[in-house]
Amino acid sequence: MTFLFGAFIGRIGDRIGAKTRLWLFLGTFIQAVFTMAAAISLWKSGQGSLASVRSEPAWSNAGTYACLGLMSASMGLQGIMGKRVNTQFATTSASPPAYSPHGRANNGNRFTSCANHGLV
Repeated sequence: MTFLFGAFIGRIGDRIGAKTRLWLFLGTFIQAVFTMAAAISLWKSGQGSLASVRSEPAWSNAGTYACLGLMSASMGLQGIMGKRVNTQFATTSASPPAYSPHGRANNGNRFTSCANHGLV
């Protein structure tokens, strides 16, 4: 949900102009605020980044979940901004891999075509 919220904030750029300096500055500033708030939330949660014992999960209180949500919102905003700028270097957000190293999932083809008409 927070990823979609970040992408929804990115739709503001459609009103301002997706490639204007104002939107690129404002969008980047909002991403920085989300990332900074995520870092502060994680710091104030008091939990470490790794679990000390395998049976006890790390990141299990409200502060760490807020950190994940804020990072996700920042990634959603980055994804929509990268899509709107539309350069060949704009693939900056995480996406699931479409490449199968063994070639079994794609009928023996090493590469598979993606929905955005590129090869991965």
